[in-house]
Amino acid sequence: MLCKTPKSTSWNLSDSPDLTGRVAIVTGGSTGTGYFISLELARKGAKVYLVCRNEERAQRAIISLRKELPDGSFDYIHFDLTRLRTCKDAASTFLKRENRLDILINNAAVSRCSSYSLSEDGIEIQACNTVGHFCLTERLVPLMKRTAQVADGRHARIVNITSASHKLNSEPDFASSQGLNQRRCSALERHGNSMLSIIVFNRELQRRLQGTGIICLAVHPGFISDQVLQSGQQETTRVDHAAYSPQRSQFPYRGGERCSLHTTVRCYCFGSGETGIGRVLLGTSRETSHTPSQCKRSDWNSRPKALGHMP
Repeated sequence: MLCKTPKSTSWNLSDSPDLTGRVAIVTGGSTGTGYFISLELARKGAKVYLVCRNEERAQRAIISLRKELPDGSFDYIHFDLTRLRTCKDAASTFLKRENRLDILINNAAVSRCSSYSLSEDGIEIQACNTVGHFCLTERLVPLMKRTAQVADGRHARIVNITSASHKLNSEPDFASSQGLNQRRCSALERHGNSMLSIIVFNRELQRRLQGTGIICLAVHPGFISDQVLQSGQQETTRVDHAAYSPQRSQFPYRGGERCSLHTTVRCYCFGSGETGIGRVLLGTSRETSHTPSQCKRSDWNSRPKALGHMP
């Protein structure tokens, strides 16, 4: 189920809780929305890891972040959504450096209009939006469970960035590698499939982590002009416009990231009783009752077998 963020006429980023002593990971944290999420988490005192594919770009981002926030704590770990071995390596590197993880923001994404291709692991490139984060998260959850037990009553958070484009899905079958790799649909539909899969992932992850002190939230931040969107502007179609029309492009904060930034950072402020837990939060004032029919537990149960990666 999708729901809008709690109504507030006065909430802003300054209302975020103090995060001193907390540790956060932001995948895709070197550009766009991820950059500003990293900045604001650090501004509240968190140590932030930019977990990204391109080291040069990440290091440039860290230099820029430190100029904006000289006292901020930033670090980099290599992670490529499209290469599953980097998921294991990224998690291993992090676990060697830190003994806690309070916030995991799965923000990275492959361009929504990437042409059809398979990764080196034999996974359709758009499907990697979920598969890569699935594998990374699976390796970090044990540490997050331990962190939640010593977090002074504050829940750990996993925030999964999705999109309204999940409505453009082709009714995918997530239970097999053939389903993940289906070729008959368009680039936009493949992206929609991957965004829908994130919703499935988030929903079942929350069910499995119930009672552990970890809260899982999926966020549709709104229709913003970031690199993923810009790379696909030539592919925008009438059906694409229809999916996004309630969330028309917003351009504050250096290219449209403020809406996403507010929604995503605010997810860390939710208490354990909030109705948004396990759901998809909208970064707009409009609410939709759309509930993906494909959100089935069997999809999660079949995924390890489909990947041929998990035991």
